[in-house]
Amino acid sequence: LRGHSDLIMWADYSPDSKLIGSSSWDKTVRIWNAANGELIHMLTGATNQSWNAAFSPDSKMIAIGAGVRKVRLWSVESGELIHTFEGYKNGVRRRTFSADGSSLLVFASRPDHHVSVIAVNSLQERFRLQDHADAIMWAEFSPNNRVIGTSCWDKTVRIWNAVNGKLIHMLTGATNQSWNAAFSPDSSMIAAGAGDQKVRLWNVESGELIHTFEGYKNWVRSLSFSPDGQTLAAGAGDASLRIFSVLSGGDSLQQWQMGAAEGSMIGHFIEVCNVMHTAQGLLIFKTTDGRVYTFDAGTGRKGQFEHREDVVGSIGSGSCITSHDGNWIFIANFDGVVRVWKI
Repeated sequence: LRGHSDLIMWADYSPDSKLIGSSSWDKTVRIWNAANGELIHMLTGATNQSWNAAFSPDSKMIAIGAGVRKVRLWSVESGELIHTFEGYKNGVRRRTFSADGSSLLVFASRPDHHVSVIAVNSLQERFRLQDHADAIMWAEFSPNNRVIGTSCWDKTVRIWNAVNGKLIHMLTGATNQSWNAAFSPDSSMIAAGAGDQKVRLWNVESGELIHTFEGYKNWVRSLSFSPDGQTLAAGAGDASLRIFSVLSGGDSLQQWQMGAAEGSMIGHFIEVCNVMHTAQGLLIFKTTDGRVYTFDAGTGRKGQFEHREDVVGSIGSGSCITSHDGNWIFIANFDGVVRVWKI
């Protein structure tokens, strides 16, 4: 998918798998035909870099955040702007829809320390989650839509009622900044990585700590449960990835230590990020120098997507996403091109 003129920070399939969206520092978001790669809409209006975006579950809308302290909601079919949400004090860090598409969750970078939950039908804010004392790094609806999880640099992870916004649990224990988190597929557990080089796993209903996973030498910022919820994969800033048993805890079942940085990233630290599983259970992760790896737990087979010869400039990548059927992977390279690979 060619056309962007700057770094691509996000790319993803629409839930109905008919479209591909991409967001770039060239201040545009583009919608492409997933069957033939043709450009359908170029969504403009941002006066600063466009970062991540999100499709609604019914694939009819796309929400876009940028460094302009606004969130724009667009019609995917017509390419028309539906609404602009304003009032954020800094660039919008993330926006995501609830599983039923009724609510949109939005939060910004510092100094905003709250999460806005917006009703999609009325385009009005339902409530705010605002007890955190520092920058919020992650926020997400649970898969069953009953709770919202947040993770913050104030060293806490919090679980909120998704209906009324009331705080249910404040999960503590981290001695350094808490980064990304993840719900288990059945919504019964939440895992979070922190700057203290540990991953903690809690029971969502009781708020009790189940396991603490260790062995890292740097922060842990990317996590993913397997589709059956039996294992947890977590990548860290020490260029390592580990897989843990959710049931037994203890030492990692598998671990990888990545090699030295390649290309334009030589001399920089390597972080394992974008850790994810396909619906079939294939584990995919990438490193900050743009290398992408796969691991099939069933067969033990490992794979790597090599850098294409046509990649120019930086070989890093801003996004690595799989299609919903698990057959394709999208790598948004820093040369402004989204490359689609067959898994």
